[in-house]
Amino acid sequence: MKKINIKIKFLAVFVLLALIFTACNNNDDEYEQPNSFSDVGWYVGYAVNPLPDTLLTNKDDYITFSDLSQNATSHKWEIGSGNLFLDHPIQRLDSIFDDKVIGSGSITDKTVSVWFRRSGYQHVKLVNTFAEPVTFRGPDGETIESQAASDQWLIEKTFVVDVYDTIVPTIRIEQKGIVRNHLSTTDTIYVEAGDSLEFFDETAIGRPDDWNWNVAGSSSFEQNPSIILKKLGVFAENTVTMRRAGNNIPGDWENYKIPVPIRVIPSSQPFVKFGDAYELEDETIIVPFNGEFAPFINQEQYFTVLLDGSTPLQIASVGVNADDATLLEIRLSEPIFAADNITVSYDGNGTLQSTDTRSPEAFTDQPVTMFAVNIAPLEWTMEDAARTAWVSTNDPIAEYSNERAAEGEYSIKLNSSGPFARMSIEDHPVEIPEAGNYTITWWMYIDSSTTATSYGPWFYWNGGNQQFWQPIRQNCCGGPHPLDTWFQQTRQQDLDAGPAYFTMRVNGDALMYFDNVQVFKTESR
Repeated sequence: MKKINIKIKFLAVFVLLALIFTACNNNDDEYEQPNSFSDVGWYVGYAVNPLPDTLLTNKDDYITFSDLSQNATSHKWEIGSGNLFLDHPIQRLDSIFDDKVIGSGSITDKTVSVWFRRSGYQHVKLVNTFAEPVTFRGPDGETIESQAASDQWLIEKTFVVDVYDTIVPTIRIEQKGIVRNHLSTTDTIYVEAGDSLEFFDETAIGRPDDWNWNVAGSSSFEQNPSIILKKLGVFAENTVTMRRAGNNIPGDWENYKIPVPIRVIPSSQPFVKFGDAYELEDETIIVPFNGEFAPFINQEQYFTVLLDGSTPLQIASVGVNADDATLLEIRLSEPIFAADNITVSYDGNGTLQSTDTRSPEAFTDQPVTMFAVNIAPLEWTMEDAARTAWVSTNDPIAEYSNERAAEGEYSIKLNSSGPFARMSIEDHPVEIPEAGNYTITWWMYIDSSTTATSYGPWFYWNGGNQQFWQPIRQNCCGGPHPLDTWFQQTRQQDLDAGPAYFTMRVNGDALMYFDNVQVFKTESR
């Protein structure tokens, strides 16, 4: 007897259909036209093609399944406790299904819609028996063979459904390490201006992946933020909106209002400069503080801006940033350049005040980080994109490392115990837009175990190259360099337009790290 298998497959966006035909012939040499056949197949109403191993849906939604098998001697669908079968038809916009429930446990209808009332992993099982063996072969390579069961052939298919529950926000609030009760009390949480509250998402139901905190006039999009509160007053409308917004997962959102008010009171701490001063692209100098400024005028005479530590630059205006009142803005009457060495001072004699009536403390010769557009590609930062970009000439003594970093989490480690270690990034060049002078900077960390006497940053560009050999301990040419700490190196170079790349090499025994190579168009007076 000869067994003939005929496979028919039909795929559509909402349909996965597979049919397997089996027939018999009484003569090995002659083909007999079959007058009956058995096959197994199914349809799933799901908007992803091909059908994934795990289906995704929201709690209280439904999915439709159809058994398309032929000549089964028995058939049923089985579902877990808590889920229900629905009657048809179901309209596209229907959302209430209580009057359509027709059963639970198992059912023998050919087409069923399963209403998922429980979250987590749920299972929908198709169970069929046939008088002869059958095989399912799916378009993705899945194969299911029927199994002998008494005088029948049993075949089962289980669909796994991950059911996402409605988000139920649960949070924790801490103030300086102490948990603040916000559920069983209406007591106001008092916070000094400039201090922070720590918020933690402890949501166990709903799996949110997006957060928007709005607390006392400040906001954050982190999952567990530490939010600095700056505005004085009593704030009763403090909320967090949690969303499920990832790709290809069922969406949901929930807004949670923190039930206790938060009152921000004047700070008992000094009102001081908070962080480094820096220049914006429009040549405004920003000086950050640890609190908000009250409005003021005519305070320019109390500030001094110096070029190279000695040449005064004329101040045009001093004001407050329109979007963040913790930022003091200083504008000059003349242009400033990326290569300038600028410092700013405040003598403490002005009438400036914070919004909670504190006077700012004086500061002297605070350096200003100048604005410059870094044209080096992302790979030169040594962060995640660099993992396959930097290539070692002699692995494994030069490698990508997360042991320490000047910025971010990663750097390049040179661990040389032979003639040399070298890393380069030739496949990810910086594009020099026009010929001219450019400033190249990089960060170095030299372990004190290093006995090599020098290292060589090497810059290649269209039409030339230059190796900037640096002595490690000799007191010449920029050395000796500090050990066991990060320091920044700077080099100016005339470059032609076109691609350029960076290489770092050390000869001899050395343990060194380098990080965050940047390239800027040099601006100078």
